[in-house]
Amino acid sequence: MRPGKIVPLDEVHLKELIATHGLPVVQRPISVEMGCVVQWLQAHDPGLLKDQLHGEIVRRGLRDFIQNAMPALNTAVGNAWVNGDISIKDEHLYTETVQALVRKGLSVHTSSAGSPRILLTTATGELHTLGLLMIEGLMTLEGATCIALGAQLPLGEIASASQAYQVDIVCLSFSLAFPRKKFGSVLRELRTLCPGDIEVWAGGAGVARIEKVPRGVSVIPTLGGALEALKSYHRRQLA
Repeated sequence: MRPGKIVPLDEVHLKELIATHGLPVVQRPISVEMGCVVQWLQAHDPGLLKDQLHGEIVRRGLRDFIQNAMPALNTAVGNAWVNGDISIKDEHLYTETVQALVRKGLSVHTSSAGSPRILLTTATGELHTLGLLMIEGLMTLEGATCIALGAQLPLGEIASASQAYQVDIVCLSFSLAFPRKKFGSVLRELRTLCPGDIEVWAGGAGVARIEKVPRGVSVIPTLGGALEALKSYHRRQLA
């Protein structure tokens, strides 16, 4: 089925669709930290939140925390905000806290000589940056050099930065909140503006809604897919 027919469905309708096709519904258990993050935020105790998240990083290791815990934590926090269980200030506290902790952990792995050199940002209208942080984390741990420019950089500036910083890859992150109709024009224009030898990657949960991928753009909807894309890049460089 087309992504546009699946992504908008809520859990009830998704389960009905699965049942219609005779597929089993897999119930995923919620781990302790995923269920507790909302309670930590509701306590309005920044120190508690920081200590608990830091404890998860120490227990799991940074790579596992980024790849497996963060997506679930992000979803739990997002759902809690939508449901009114936490406020915007609580969501912002979570974002700032997890960013600070992950960046601190990455600081010992960062190298200016890593390969490839990857520019990370979002297009105008895309405010969410946690997807960028997760990609930056995994790519850095794999030995890449990441240049993170934050959110909402105009396309002309992205293209200019790709040359100024001599990057090999430009990676944009898109959340589910990014307007579906803008994907094609944004990615086509960016591909046109960037030199042909610079790869353009589009990642994040939102890219699953792209109906037609522009030529010369790699769409990578998952963190596992990003790691595979990095391996493919290295293989191409050796060929």
